[in-house]
Amino acid sequence: MIMAISNEARLLIDLCRRLLQPDYQASEQVKLSGDEWARLSYLAAYHRVGAVLGSFARSLNAPLFVTTLLETYYLYNRERSWLFAQEIASITKRMAAHDLEVLVRKGGYLAYSIYPEAAVREFNDLDLLIHESDRERASAVLTELGYAQGTLTKDARVVKPIARRTEVFWRLNASSVPIFIRPAANDYVNHYRVDLRFGLLEPVTGKSLPMEHWFSGAEAVHAYGMSFRVASREHFLIDVAVHLYREAITLASIDANKDLRLMRFLDIAAIFASGDSRPDEARLGSLVESYDLCREVYYALHFTDILFPSIIPQELLARLRPDDVAYLDQYGEMDHAKATWPIDFVTRLFDPERNRFVQSRSELPR
Repeated sequence: MIMAISNEARLLIDLCRRLLQPDYQASEQVKLSGDEWARLSYLAAYHRVGAVLGSFARSLNAPLFVTTLLETYYLYNRERSWLFAQEIASITKRMAAHDLEVLVRKGGYLAYSIYPEAAVREFNDLDLLIHESDRERASAVLTELGYAQGTLTKDARVVKPIARRTEVFWRLNASSVPIFIRPAANDYVNHYRVDLRFGLLEPVTGKSLPMEHWFSGAEAVHAYGMSFRVASREHFLIDVAVHLYREAITLASIDANKDLRLMRFLDIAAIFASGDSRPDEARLGSLVESYDLCREVYYALHFTDILFPSIIPQELLARLRPDDVAYLDQYGEMDHAKATWPIDFVTRLFDPERNRFVQSRSELPR
């Protein structure tokens, strides 16, 4: 059961639930005032589910400014989703031409295969998984395609080279390469970002995963005119859950105010609510236990269950639940600055200024 939250937050959750289960009916109809409608629009964009609400815009009985704003958000994201599909296809085809094995991760698969339609799943990065031994060749392919590592200028036309200090820090402390960026100069996408990852866990965790399992069990997906490869349903869920956990507790994410997004929990719920893409519970549980990822995966499933009850299998939750769950309200462990939030999960999820409670700051070079 969801803790006491604002009317607009509750409606936000109800509409996300209805996206996954069209027959879902909330226990009581939420009615909003003018100010609450305005805040709903803000929260929808902040939590990256504006396109979800936009798909329901005409049935909300909302003020005209809200209906127009949300529907525009949906239509805008629909155009972006087609452009991102073309970019994913371009990159994966070029990688294949160079005999590079690559798996599409996160939004690139969720949008086109898990959600009812790509237009409702917002994503800004193209997330790819490669073999660690291929990172130099894969980076070279992206360079051939016009990508560069660094920071984008304000006009989104030029990528300024990455600082040497940042590059060295990344090589020593990350299981990915620095983000690749390509200016696009498009009305809907002004730049593309590629996150090229060769491991799911950072060295600071002290854990290492057998990434060959992700590749050996991969399968081909055909959607929206694209053909690409993704990890098995169980490995894909583990990837999404581990990412959610990492973003939620690291100081860099909290500093950037992107540690918690409703969209990430909706992703988890969507995977379990889907038909053919639903993971096998027994195999998933066995893999999570064998990889020593109960803490990470339970974190994602537990809070998804709070927001979207009855979608996550309770037997799986019970199986993965660690003996000590105090960590669920902690952050900063990966930064060697472990602390406890003074507010509960739902309160901090819907408080965009929650980082005011955090005393420590990330040491990641900027």
